[in-house]
Amino acid sequence: LQELGTHASLRRDFLRAEKHFRQALEFVLPEENPHGTSQIHQLLANVYREQKLRDKAQMELTAAVECLQRVIASAKSNATPTGPAPADLKQLRNLYQQLGRIPEAISIGKQLLEIQKAELGPTHPLVMESSSVLGSLYGALGNYGKARPLLVAAVDYFRQSKKSPTSLARALNNLGAVERGVGEFALAAESFEEALQLCKKHPTSDDPELATSYNNLASVYL
Repeated sequence: LQELGTHASLRRDFLRAEKHFRQALEFVLPEENPHGTSQIHQLLANVYREQKLRDKAQMELTAAVECLQRVIASAKSNATPTGPAPADLKQLRNLYQQLGRIPEAISIGKQLLEIQKAELGPTHPLVMESSSVLGSLYGALGNYGKARPLLVAAVDYFRQSKKSPTSLARALNNLGAVERGVGEFALAAESFEEALQLCKKHPTSDDPELATSYNNLASVYL
């Protein structure tokens, strides 16, 4: 049913997709399979988002959050040696961000970063990705003092590694937003311009960073 719903969604047959996903939920108990339930709620949220049904999408995302909260609480209560799984924390952080619950996203993002540092070391690509996201979240709240060091570290790392231009472009866009926020418009323009050139040089299908880079660069000159 979930696969049928996904195919229907890809065909933009949203009524059929919703029907299949709703039926799939009837066979998945949140208590027994919170991951699966969370995934279906997120798929439903995408269906509603495509139809511009924001309130319904928010309700499904909230339901997905509750499922993941159950997973993470269980990992903590069972005293799992490694704690909550980084993948679960990352997903929950992203859901909070989509819902606009930025302080909660920051809290989860900090937990994720600490676990990743302990498991992977301070300069692993996944650690730097998480640093970039956490920096952008602090920036969204106007906490530029905490945002900037995280983003500078991510930019420096991805510049040196030269392995992930998309990650570098994303970090540059986030850093530029912070520089713009503190009134450093010349630096912001440089960061946005570098991000834009990276996106042009390394295009990917449906890359949101390209549009973001154009919009950010334009915002500096308005």
